[in-house]
Amino acid sequence: MVQSLGNAQRFAGRIGALTLPEPADLLRLTAQTLGFVITGTVLAAVLSVPVAVLAASNTSPGPAWQGGARFVGVLARSVPDVVLAMVFVLMFSLGSLPGILAVGIHSVGMLSKMFADAIEQIDEGPRLAIRAAGGSRLQELAAGVLPQVAPSWVANVLHRNDINLRGSVILGYVGVAGLGLQMSYAFKALDYGRGLGLAAVIFALCVVMEVVSAAVRAAMLGAGAVRTQPMDRLVRRLLPRRAPGGSAGGAIPSTPDTRPATPDDALRRPWTPARVRTAVALAVAALVLVGAVLVSDITWSDLGTFWARIPAVAAELWPPDAGAYGWPVLVGAMGQTVVVAL
Repeated sequence: MVQSLGNAQRFAGRIGALTLPEPADLLRLTAQTLGFVITGTVLAAVLSVPVAVLAASNTSPGPAWQGGARFVGVLARSVPDVVLAMVFVLMFSLGSLPGILAVGIHSVGMLSKMFADAIEQIDEGPRLAIRAAGGSRLQELAAGVLPQVAPSWVANVLHRNDINLRGSVILGYVGVAGLGLQMSYAFKALDYGRGLGLAAVIFALCVVMEVVSAAVRAAMLGAGAVRTQPMDRLVRRLLPRRAPGGSAGGAIPSTPDTRPATPDDALRRPWTPARVRTAVALAVAALVLVGAVLVSDITWSDLGTFWARIPAVAAELWPPDAGAYGWPVLVGAMGQTVVVAL
């Protein structure tokens, strides 16, 4: 490291001033990057739900289903997203779609495991009560499991979205559109000022995403319950504390309804402040997802044409071949990988 100080000084001298694309191009690239990251993360969350239900010991139909679901999670977790992106770039045209699929499939490995762990830690009372009352398996999951695991699932999805945003830089080096692709072009052209300028933009996006994640976690769990991360503590100071009844501290309590109750009232769920917050949050999340899909600039026609490319791509990828590298080299490389990870 001491001997490399001279190289660092020479590199710093070649950087020059940080530069950025034109504001319109920068906004488009930023929106495209956020779009495919959010879309891929939501895709992973949707795919992870059935895998987690089958993998959890208390909701799996049987050992075979549980083992198969856990194998799917391990397989998705073991194949890096950059490798998946390289494969999908061969099957689809350059753009956001390869990145969405790579992020979505790889993230299933982590999210399905976290989702399954949350399911296994629930209170079994509500689920068993629904079963005893004659409820179906879907009703057990919707009313007995989902309300208990929803905060944990949302927190895990937000955490995975942060990871995918940072990983989008690497995906740019294999042709996935966005800030990462433009940064790879800049560094390949030795335009270090432009490359580091784009890196600074990605860093700012990660900070903003962390603030948003902390705010969402604080809103779901209560500002006083989120204390772990520095950003969480900052948001906890900014958000008003909620009273046990679910309203913010200092709010004026609503006037109680004194009219006579009717049988229909028992079947009609009241619009409490907590329900209003939930409805607004779901509407905002839906709008964000729709916006993410729109700005991702997905080439939808590829979904109808990529099937014809599967045989050619499969022939290039199979059978696996280590080339000139023998087993001693491969075993040594695996050992170095484990050491670096530790």
